[in-house]
Amino acid sequence: MGPRNLSPIGPFTCVAERAFEQVFQDKPKDQIKIVDATAGTGWLGVELKKLEYTNLYALDISPEMLKLAKKKKIYNDLICAALNGQPIPQIETGQFDALICGGSILEGCIGPSAFMEMIRMVRAGGFLCFNIRASDVGMYLDQMKELEKADGLLCFNIREEESGGYQEMMSKLEKAGKWICWSKQTLPQYAAEDMPKETLGFVYTPKILLNVKSR
Repeated sequence: MGPRNLSPIGPFTCVAERAFEQVFQDKPKDQIKIVDATAGTGWLGVELKKLEYTNLYALDISPEMLKLAKKKKIYNDLICAALNGQPIPQIETGQFDALICGGSILEGCIGPSAFMEMIRMVRAGGFLCFNIRASDVGMYLDQMKELEKADGLLCFNIREEESGGYQEMMSKLEKAGKWICWSKQTLPQYAAEDMPKETLGFVYTPKILLNVKSR
Protein backbone atom coordinates (compact mmCIF):
# COMPACT_ATOMS: atom_id res chain seq x y z
CA MET A 1 0.00 0.00 0.00
CA GLY A 2 1.27 3.47 -0.89
CA PRO A 3 2.02 6.26 1.60
CA ARG A 4 -1.52 7.39 2.36
CA ASN A 5 -0.47 10.43 4.36
CA LEU A 6 1.62 11.92 1.57
CA SER A 7 -0.11 14.75 -0.24
CA PRO A 8 0.65 18.23 -1.54
CA ILE A 9 -1.09 19.73 1.49
CA GLY A 10 1.92 19.76 3.82
CA PRO A 11 4.45 21.36 1.46
CA PHE A 12 1.91 23.91 0.20
CA THR A 13 0.83 25.02 3.68
CA CYS A 14 4.49 25.19 4.72
CA VAL A 15 5.22 27.67 1.92
CA ALA A 16 2.06 29.60 2.80
CA GLU A 17 2.97 29.85 6.48
CA ARG A 18 6.43 31.18 5.66
CA ALA A 19 4.76 33.87 3.59
CA PHE A 20 2.34 34.65 6.45
CA GLU A 21 5.25 35.03 8.84
CA GLN A 22 7.08 37.32 6.43
CA VAL A 23 4.16 39.65 5.71
CA PHE A 24 2.36 39.64 9.07
CA GLN A 25 5.31 39.67 11.45
CA ASP A 26 3.55 41.69 14.16
CA LYS A 27 0.02 40.37 13.74
CA PRO A 28 -1.28 37.49 15.90
CA LYS A 29 -2.23 34.43 13.87
CA ASP A 30 -5.84 34.49 15.03
CA GLN A 31 -6.24 38.05 13.71
CA ILE A 32 -5.11 37.29 10.15
CA LYS A 33 -8.32 37.13 8.14
CA ILE A 34 -7.96 34.41 5.50
CA VAL A 35 -10.34 33.35 2.74
CA ASP A 36 -9.95 29.74 1.62
CA ALA A 37 -10.92 30.05 -2.05
CA THR A 38 -12.50 26.91 -3.52
CA ALA A 39 -12.47 25.49 -0.02
CA GLY A 40 -14.26 22.28 -0.98
CA THR A 41 -14.70 20.10 2.08
CA GLY A 42 -12.27 22.22 4.09
CA TRP A 43 -9.09 20.16 3.89
CA LEU A 44 -6.85 23.20 3.58
CA GLY A 45 -8.69 24.98 6.37
CA VAL A 46 -8.00 22.02 8.65
CA GLU A 47 -4.28 22.33 7.96
CA LEU A 48 -4.33 26.08 8.56
CA LYS A 49 -6.10 25.58 11.88
CA LYS A 50 -3.39 23.12 12.93
CA LEU A 51 -0.96 25.99 12.38
CA GLU A 52 -3.15 28.18 14.66
CA TYR A 53 -4.70 30.30 11.89
CA THR A 54 -8.31 30.40 13.02
CA ASN A 55 -9.82 33.50 11.39
CA LEU A 56 -10.91 31.50 8.34
CA TYR A 57 -13.63 31.96 5.72
CA ALA A 58 -14.64 29.40 3.10
CA LEU A 59 -15.55 30.23 -0.49
CA ASP A 60 -16.86 27.56 -2.85
CA ILE A 61 -19.39 27.23 -5.67
CA SER A 62 -20.81 23.97 -4.30
CA PRO A 63 -23.36 24.08 -1.45
CA GLU A 64 -22.83 20.35 -0.92
CA MET A 65 -19.10 20.85 -0.39
CA LEU A 66 -19.72 23.74 1.97
CA LYS A 67 -22.08 21.59 4.04
CA LEU A 68 -19.22 19.15 4.54
CA ALA A 69 -16.83 21.99 5.34
CA LYS A 70 -19.28 23.37 7.90
CA LYS A 71 -19.17 20.10 9.83
CA LYS A 72 -15.48 20.67 10.50
CA LYS A 73 -16.38 23.81 12.53
CA ILE A 74 -13.28 25.72 11.45
CA TYR A 75 -14.76 28.57 9.36
CA ASN A 76 -16.29 31.80 10.64
CA ASP A 77 -18.48 32.00 7.55
CA LEU A 78 -19.18 30.02 4.38
CA ILE A 79 -19.71 31.87 1.09
CA CYS A 80 -21.40 30.01 -1.75
CA ALA A 81 -20.37 31.71 -4.99
CA ALA A 82 -18.45 31.13 -8.21
CA LEU A 83 -14.91 32.45 -8.40
CA ASN A 84 -14.51 33.99 -11.85
CA GLY A 85 -14.08 37.44 -13.34
CA GLN A 86 -17.26 38.81 -11.74
CA PRO A 87 -17.29 40.52 -8.32
CA ILE A 88 -18.77 38.38 -5.56
CA PRO A 89 -21.47 40.52 -3.88
CA GLN A 90 -20.98 38.90 -0.47
CA ILE A 91 -17.31 39.94 -0.37
CA GLU A 92 -16.21 43.55 0.09
CA THR A 93 -13.13 44.98 -1.59
CA GLY A 94 -10.10 44.42 0.63
CA GLN A 95 -12.10 42.32 3.08
CA PHE A 96 -9.34 39.78 3.72
CA ASP A 97 -5.70 39.90 4.76
CA ALA A 98 -4.89 36.89 2.62
CA LEU A 99 -6.34 34.51 0.07
CA ILE A 100 -5.17 30.93 -0.23
CA CYS A 101 -6.21 28.59 -3.03
CA GLY A 102 -4.87 25.05 -3.09
CA GLY A 103 -5.09 22.84 -6.15
CA SER A 104 -7.87 24.65 -8.02
CA ILE A 105 -5.99 26.93 -10.41
CA LEU A 106 -6.39 24.74 -13.47
CA GLU A 107 -8.39 24.61 -16.67
CA GLY A 108 -12.01 23.71 -16.05
CA CYS A 109 -11.98 24.92 -12.45
CA ILE A 110 -10.58 28.41 -11.79
CA GLY A 111 -9.79 30.32 -14.98
CA PRO A 112 -7.38 33.22 -15.51
CA SER A 113 -10.18 35.78 -15.31
CA ALA A 114 -10.55 34.98 -11.59
CA PHE A 115 -7.21 36.56 -10.70
CA MET A 116 -8.54 40.11 -10.69
CA GLU A 117 -11.41 39.14 -8.38
CA MET A 118 -8.93 37.37 -6.11
CA ILE A 119 -6.88 40.57 -5.96
CA ARG A 120 -10.00 42.63 -5.18
CA MET A 121 -10.78 40.55 -2.11
CA VAL A 122 -7.40 41.14 -0.47
CA ARG A 123 -6.42 44.37 1.24
CA ALA A 124 -3.32 46.36 0.39
CA GLY A 125 -0.38 44.74 2.15
CA GLY A 126 -1.94 41.28 2.10
CA PHE A 127 -1.11 38.42 -0.24
CA LEU A 128 -2.45 35.67 -2.46
CA CYS A 129 -1.08 32.13 -2.28
CA PHE A 130 -1.93 29.45 -4.83
CA ASN A 131 -0.39 26.68 -6.89
CA ILE A 132 -0.63 25.95 -10.61
CA ARG A 133 0.17 22.80 -12.56
CA ALA A 134 3.18 23.41 -14.77
CA SER A 135 1.21 22.26 -17.80
CA ASP A 136 -1.39 25.00 -17.17
CA VAL A 137 0.86 27.97 -16.38
CA GLY A 138 0.86 29.32 -19.95
CA MET A 139 -2.84 30.17 -19.96
CA TYR A 140 -2.39 32.25 -16.77
CA LEU A 141 0.68 34.29 -17.69
CA ASP A 142 -1.15 37.50 -18.67
CA GLN A 143 -3.16 37.51 -15.45
CA MET A 144 -0.07 36.69 -13.40
CA LYS A 145 1.50 39.87 -14.76
CA GLU A 146 -1.45 41.79 -13.30
CA LEU A 147 -0.62 40.33 -9.89
CA GLU A 148 2.64 42.27 -9.99
CA LYS A 149 0.52 45.37 -9.34
CA ALA A 150 -1.05 43.88 -6.19
CA ASP A 151 0.35 44.64 -2.74
CA GLY A 152 1.32 41.14 -1.71
CA LEU A 153 3.06 37.85 -2.38
CA LEU A 154 2.71 35.47 -5.29
CA CYS A 155 3.29 31.84 -4.40
CA PHE A 156 3.27 28.98 -6.92
CA ASN A 157 5.04 25.78 -7.89
CA ILE A 158 6.29 24.31 -11.17
CA ARG A 159 7.52 20.80 -11.93
CA GLU A 160 11.31 20.87 -11.92
CA GLU A 161 11.75 19.26 -15.33
CA GLU A 162 9.37 21.80 -16.89
CA SER A 163 10.68 24.93 -15.19
CA GLY A 164 12.95 26.02 -18.05
CA GLY A 165 10.07 27.34 -20.11
CA TYR A 166 9.08 29.79 -17.35
CA GLN A 167 12.49 30.75 -15.97
CA GLU A 168 13.13 33.29 -18.74
CA MET A 169 9.96 35.22 -17.91
CA MET A 170 10.59 35.07 -14.16
CA SER A 171 14.15 36.35 -14.60
CA LYS A 172 12.99 39.09 -16.96
CA LEU A 173 10.46 40.39 -14.43
CA GLU A 174 13.08 40.32 -11.69
CA LYS A 175 15.60 42.28 -13.79
CA ALA A 176 12.88 44.80 -14.62
CA GLY A 177 12.33 45.42 -10.91
CA LYS A 178 8.78 44.07 -10.96
CA TRP A 179 9.43 41.49 -8.23
CA ILE A 180 12.19 39.68 -6.36
CA CYS A 181 12.47 36.01 -5.52
CA TRP A 182 11.88 35.74 -1.78
CA SER A 183 11.93 31.94 -1.68
CA LYS A 184 12.84 29.09 -4.02
CA GLN A 185 12.73 25.53 -2.78
CA THR A 186 12.14 21.99 -3.93
CA LEU A 187 8.77 20.58 -2.88
CA PRO A 188 7.30 17.10 -3.37
CA GLN A 189 4.17 16.81 -5.48
CA TYR A 190 2.09 13.67 -5.16
CA ALA A 191 -0.04 12.62 -8.11
CA ALA A 192 -1.74 9.28 -8.60
CA GLU A 193 0.19 8.46 -11.73
CA ASP A 194 3.71 9.39 -10.62
CA MET A 195 4.27 9.90 -6.93
CA PRO A 196 6.28 11.55 -5.67
CA LYS A 197 7.34 14.20 -8.17
CA GLU A 198 9.57 17.15 -7.40
CA THR A 199 8.36 20.67 -8.02
CA LEU A 200 10.07 24.00 -7.57
CA GLY A 201 8.14 26.21 -5.17
CA PHE A 202 8.50 29.97 -5.57
CA VAL A 203 7.35 32.94 -3.52
CA TYR A 204 7.76 36.28 -5.30
CA THR A 205 7.45 39.68 -3.68
CA PRO A 206 6.10 42.55 -5.80
CA LYS A 207 8.31 45.61 -5.42
CA ILE A 208 5.78 47.47 -3.26
CA LEU A 209 6.62 45.03 -0.43
CA LEU A 210 10.40 45.10 -0.75
CA ASN A 211 10.63 47.14 2.45
CA VAL A 212 9.21 44.24 4.49
CA LYS A 213 12.00 43.15 6.83
CA SER A 214 13.12 39.53 6.79
CA ARG A 215 12.75 37.60 9.99
